[in-house]
Amino acid sequence: MRCGLASSGRTATAIPLLLFVSPTSIGQLSSFKIRSTKQRSASYRNSGAPKTLMDLARFKALTFDCYGTLIDWERGIVECVRPWLAEAPSTITPALLLTAYAFMKWRHEQPRPVVLFTELMRRCWADLEDAFELPSRPGRAGLFAASIGDWPPFADTVAALEYFAHHYTLAIVSNIDDVSIAKSKEHLRAPFAVTITADAVNSYKPGLAHFTEVFRQLRALGIDRDEVLHVAQSKYHDIAPARALGVASVWVNRRYGQRGTGATIPADVEPDLVVKSLSELVDVHRGRGRLVTPV
Repeated sequence: MRCGLASSGRTATAIPLLLFVSPTSIGQLSSFKIRSTKQRSASYRNSGAPKTLMDLARFKALTFDCYGTLIDWERGIVECVRPWLAEAPSTITPALLLTAYAFMKWRHEQPRPVVLFTELMRRCWADLEDAFELPSRPGRAGLFAASIGDWPPFADTVAALEYFAHHYTLAIVSNIDDVSIAKSKEHLRAPFAVTITADAVNSYKPGLAHFTEVFRQLRALGIDRDEVLHVAQSKYHDIAPARALGVASVWVNRRYGQRGTGATIPADVEPDLVVKSLSELVDVHRGRGRLVTPV
């Protein structure tokens, strides 16, 4: 059973972000030097970011984050819950919903042992109901969790993966459960040699367990860690740990031209290469791309 797709047609209002974040959470998040989008962009432009394109020929494997990079989870989330938001006492914009979701998801990723991602999604919806004073309806948390399999790929994803499969070994490292990733991979239609989930390593990124395991499995295929390029949209969950491990990374700035960081937690970290889309990364590989500085 799928979420509804009807539009509420309502106008946005704003709710302060700090309503969703506890003082403890703020302290923990500060280790990533969270700053405004404008400040982060200025820092990137003035920080000696790479001025020449990376030599993609030196890599043998591409590891991808899935949701936000390959799968358009923001669109999937918004389309799922849009009809329900019409029941809120104050109007809720998609941007506000995604920002709230990002922090609630982050909070539920902290406990150990980790909860199944579908259970995390159910808990996030319960939090969203409380935060926005939505009426609690039986079954909606389950529908929210089940919507993962319906989230669509970005328009360029399938073609880009088909192209890269001719040049690299492909892998996924995702904060998802085994059942949900299997449904999403049906949309992606790509030959992933390795798939690492939170289920498999009992951890959520930005923890390093995903990366340790994918390196181990790729090594068994004859690919060393310095021959791996990590490709992801989330600086917090992916670029930061890749940077900490000395692994080359590409930030796919899927939100280029939009304010805020959407469904992901912000982090002040620099990738080795920035592109706006996977099709742009294909162009870089073909030798006709250029570096993009985020704004």
